[in-house]
Formats: sequence, structure tokens, C-alpha cells
Amino acid sequence: MEKVKSKVMASLVTVMMIICLLPATVFADTTIGGDHWSYDKQTKTLTVSYEGAMPNFPEVMIPGGTEAPWSVVANEAETIVIANGTTTIGAQAFAGMGNVTKVVFPTDGRLTSIGKWSFWYCAIENLVIPAGVTSIGEGAFKDNCLHTLKLPNTLKTFGSWAFACEDPADAQLTSVVIPNSVTTIGASSFCGQKKLTSVTGGAGVVTIGSGAFNGCSKLSTFKITSSKLKTIGSSAFKGCSKLKTLYIQKTTKLTKKSVKNSLKGSSITTVKVTSSKVKTYKSYFAKSNSGKSVTVKK
Repeated sequence: MEKVKSKVMASLVTVMMIICLLPATVFADTTIGGDHWSYDKQTKTLTVSYEGAMPNFPEVMIPGGTEAPWSVVANEAETIVIANGTTTIGAQAFAGMGNVTKVVFPTDGRLTSIGKWSFWYCAIENLVIPAGVTSIGEGAFKDNCLHTLKLPNTLKTFGSWAFACEDPADAQLTSVVIPNSVTTIGASSFCGQKKLTSVTGGAGVVTIGSGAFNGCSKLSTFKITSSKLKTIGSSAFKGCSKLKTLYIQKTTKLTKKSVKNSLKGSSITTVKVTSSKVKTYKSYFAKSNSGKSVTVKK
């Protein structure tokens, strides 16, 4: 009997030794989380779930991480998934999560707005905003690594600095199609996108904000088809050294005041407008606007 007990004890000791030698990850829980969020350590995926509006979170003054509950994984997560049911993304929700290269938005069409600075200082590369979203807040995707950007036909406004990029190494965006639903292109919204070459579309644009394309040094094509355009902000095309012609050929609602200094700091020498406005717009885009002679023609 004693021999049997000894063999059993020996076997248990052996099993315990094997357990101790095995990698800790075999036994560790691969998922952590809390209210409204979970994180998969293996795939480095943060999933956030709200039924309705996501709250706003405290402002992050410098890069380094959101103050949201999932801040414990802010420096690890590489993918963010926003679950169906979410109607708004809160301000500063994912700010400073610098390793995030991908965000997956809800597919149920209930998401309507993306809060200010919500994805600031992430590293998102290919951004597809889902149908249903009508507004994108100030600085929402500032200082990301955007290579492509697709905006939905439900979008009406995007705020100042929404897609701006201060680091030239991260500025990879080459073209943008403005949906016809958009009424406002925010101030400095594409500032610093040095590889941006083409901006087209925008049949519903009413306002182009100040400095909207400031520093877009490779921008060579800008064609907005809106007949509703009322304002082009000061220095909207400052530093656009390759942009020689501004196409706003359907525009009929501009005033001298609403385009004051709009060409300041740009290389634009020709403005193409609707034939009925050539004479009127010549005075609007005179030398006093940009500091150089500008030809206005149909």
C-alpha cells in the first residue's frame, strides 16, 4: 500500500513539474475587458460595444493614450472594432493609441457621428467611413498614416484638422473624392497632406475653410463642381506649389468678402468659373487677393 501511495505522489510531483515548465500563455486568459469593452491579447484587437451613444472622454492634451476605460491596452492594440448598436463615437475615445492601424466600424447603419479628436494620433492606414455617418469632428483622424480615404454619401461636414497630418513621413494620402452630400470642408482639414495630388467632387459644398489644403505641396488638381459654394477661406491653398488652376466652374454665389485672401500663399494663376460670372469674379480674384496676377475665365 505504501508503495502505491509513493507512486501516486511521484506521479503528482511529475505533473506539477511539467505544468511549471509549460509557457504561462497556455494557461493565461487571452481576453481581458470591462464594461462595454474587451481585448483579445492574441490578435491585439479592442472591441467596443455601446447600445446607443458612446460617451465623451477627458481631453488628452498630448499624445500618449486615451482616458477611456480601455486605456490599459492603449499602447498594445492594433485593431479597433466598434460593434453594431453604437450611434456615436465619443470625443477622445481612442486618442493616442499609436499602434492602431485598422478600425472596423459598425455595419448596421446606426453610426451617425464621429467625435472630435476620437482617433487622433492613431496610425490608421485605410479609412472607410460607413454610410449613415453625417459628421466627423475636429481633429478626428489628425496625425494618422492615411493611405486611402473613402467618405460616404451621407456625410455633411468634417471639422477643422479632421484629416490633417503634421509629420511628412505619415502623410501618404494621394487623392480625395468629396461626396456630393458634404456642405463644409473644415479649416485646415487636409493641412500637411504633402502627397495629396487630387481633390474632386463636392457638388454640394458651401464652405471651404481657411487653410483647408495648406501645405498640400503636390496638389495639382482641384475641381469642385458645386453651384452652392459661398465661401473660400483665407489661405485655403497656401503652399500648394503645384496647383496652378482652380476649377469652380459652377459657382455663382461667391462675394468679394467671402473669398478675401483665399489665394494668399498659393501658386494659382488661373481660376475657371461659370461664363456668366467671369466679369464679376475678375475683381474678386484680383492681385489684392493673392499678391499676383490671376486670370479668371470660363
